[in-house]
Amino acid sequence: MRRVLKFLSLSPRERRLLSEAVLYLITANICIKLVSFRYIDNFLKMYSKPSPERHVCASTAQAKIDNIRRSIVWAANLLPWNSLCLSRSIVAFIMLHQRKIPAQIFFGVNSGEGRSLRAHAWVEAENYNFGKNEEEAAFTTVLTIGSPPSLDRGLHPR
Repeated sequence: MRRVLKFLSLSPRERRLLSEAVLYLITANICIKLVSFRYIDNFLKMYSKPSPERHVCASTAQAKIDNIRRSIVWAANLLPWNSLCLSRSIVAFIMLHQRKIPAQIFFGVNSGEGRSLRAHAWVEAENYNFGKNEEEAAFTTVLTIGSPPSLDRGLHPR
């Protein structure tokens, strides 16, 4: 009951973002389990192609990034299963690009203790990292999709 009351106390914009994040997380989790990664890779590459439209200004982008990050965390906490870094990163990448915020999604690997292979995914947009922590230094990036914000000429300060 507390979650319902908290959801109802959100602004309409926050409710839309949370609902979007929940739907995308469910879809991403299903796709990761059922679809070959090469198709996910092709989809993300197609999705990240630059559009002719202008990107949002840097100050507006930061507020949108914070709202997207918050909605993904809330959505992941609402779902009955653990959302992997891969599904959260895919959702963040898509939601950022839908809002014309340039982002990059990184896929890295690392040989952990006992020679086991570990993988991790994270997203970078503006000066913010989704899912990146101090352990990423140990991960070797094997795939990057998207263009870094600093190289994207569409981003303009106001």
